[in-house]
Amino acid sequence: MGLQEGKFAYKAVKPHNDEERENVKNVSSIDEEAVCETSRLILDNRASTWKAIANMTSFVQGMGTLALPYAVFKGGLAIILGFPLFALVHWYTGKVMIDSIYDDNCAETTEHKTIVGDDKTQIASKMRSRVRDNYSELGKVLWPRYGGVILDAFQSLDLSILGVSYLISCGSLLAHSLPKAGLTEAMWASIVAALVLPSTFVNDLACVAWQSLLSITSLITMVSVLIWYTVTHYSTINLTDVLFWDTEGAFVALGLVISSYCVYSILIPVEESMADPSKFGSALGISLSLAAIFKVLFSLCGFLSFSHATDEVIGNNFPLGAPRTIVSVVYVMYVIFSYTLVIFPVFQSLDGSRLASAVTSRIPFFIWSATTRFLVVFTTLFLAVVVPHFALLTAFVGSLALPFLEYIVPCLVHLKLKWRELKPLQVAADGTIVVMGVLATAFGAYCSGKALVIEMTGQNTK
Repeated sequence: MGLQEGKFAYKAVKPHNDEERENVKNVSSIDEEAVCETSRLILDNRASTWKAIANMTSFVQGMGTLALPYAVFKGGLAIILGFPLFALVHWYTGKVMIDSIYDDNCAETTEHKTIVGDDKTQIASKMRSRVRDNYSELGKVLWPRYGGVILDAFQSLDLSILGVSYLISCGSLLAHSLPKAGLTEAMWASIVAALVLPSTFVNDLACVAWQSLLSITSLITMVSVLIWYTVTHYSTINLTDVLFWDTEGAFVALGLVISSYCVYSILIPVEESMADPSKFGSALGISLSLAAIFKVLFSLCGFLSFSHATDEVIGNNFPLGAPRTIVSVVYVMYVIFSYTLVIFPVFQSLDGSRLASAVTSRIPFFIWSATTRFLVVFTTLFLAVVVPHFALLTAFVGSLALPFLEYIVPCLVHLKLKWRELKPLQVAADGTIVVMGVLATAFGAYCSGKALVIEMTGQNTK
């Protein structure tokens, strides 16, 4: 099917190597049919919309999943209501972010033929030029000299800690589910780290999409088990348990909610990988809607089942037996299949750095690649062993870094680049989200950091 009339034609169908870049560089001087054939070949190597949805759904579902019932335990009804609200906010900021990597100021309108398969469609389209290729380039819009470095550092810290939380939760689950094995949480985390290491060498998001489908299947299995357990123990459920207010607890839980929607880091790579980037907004909306439904069901069922005994890792609340074993196994499968998707932007940043260019000029690239991937996985494992507090660590990082990365930066860049084009309502929305991000950082980081210090101090004195 060809592109629809009136839509933007994207200059991405973006070439990934020098040869493809040369093929499309001077399209006005090349035979039209040859240009169409080049576009078709590039599109054939790109991800379909459903693969983009799978990648984003897998990524956004997994952040702090097992801590969501604990978030309700800390924040009550306000957190349940917050899940759909934050899904809407992240959809808006995601759209804003992608809008900011394009330049719509190309006034020239062209008419040409687009061939996809055997279908030829005559269209009139406005070229939409992609002028930024990664998240760190948004920082250069605000701070030309240091902005990219600052965002790279914040992003790498954030995603690395999320990788840490994966290993912490796996170690905790397996140690509680298989006590007869005699392995500690640190040992189990080490085993999981060894299992995920080979998958970190994947460098194509279209391939990772298949892993994402498997991870989504794991999550569906996990929430199904939790719902089943809740239904079969309905006599112990008291709906009034969730009707409470704890201001400090709500700010701790806020960091968990924000972390659970952490999707900013893969939006640009996913949009770039899509065969039809014009469908990105719809794909993101579907992913976040599915995420909101999942999070409400999972967190509410988890908290109502165990009430004020809810653990940081909800799987540990199940009694020994089939439910706990199933939840543990499918969650570990989820981590194995999706760990790479979480860390993927970190590797992109490392591989595209000046250090990588300097080092790979002297040694083969595969040595650099193997070394950096081993060091990243080892670092996340080390931190998982040193700070074994899954929910509180996730909440602290979620409050400290994510509002800046997901709310403040995209909206400030959007305001700076598109100020003259924005309607008053859009300006108000951007400004409101910036203020919300500042408040979430200040109060959330303080409350969750305080709780983490208290927990670690208490652990050390035992």
